[in-house]
Amino acid sequence: MLDYFVVHTADLGGPDSLHPALPERVGEYRVRRTLIQEALRILLRVSLIEVVEAADGISFVSGDDAPAFVKLLNSDYNRDLSDRAIWLARHVHEDGAAAFASMRQLIDRWSLEFQTGVGQPNG
Repeated sequence: MLDYFVVHTADLGGPDSLHPALPERVGEYRVRRTLIQEALRILLRVSLIEVVEAADGISFVSGDDAPAFVKLLNSDYNRDLSDRAIWLARHVHEDGAAAFASMRQLIDRWSLEFQTGVGQPNG
């Protein structure tokens, strides 16, 4: 959910979204989950991240090759994405479970609209 809402922050009352608010965007949510899983496999394979296991779960931390790679990501879009990620992290930190409940409610609503064709032309 965080990956999705970092580019759709306006849906949560945050800064302008980086991606447009299209009615079909619920499909983006589903696709992004699969893409994240594959991306984690790739990042592990090329030593950009490492997995750290702890009693409360797992974390991903930067690997030895990450700093050089991050320097390559200095574009306007990536700076804007970083700003949105900081906003979203603060939003989740401040509102906790309520923030996740709000995100889940939006995803569920869009899923229903997508399945029923509500709001689609000639649908």
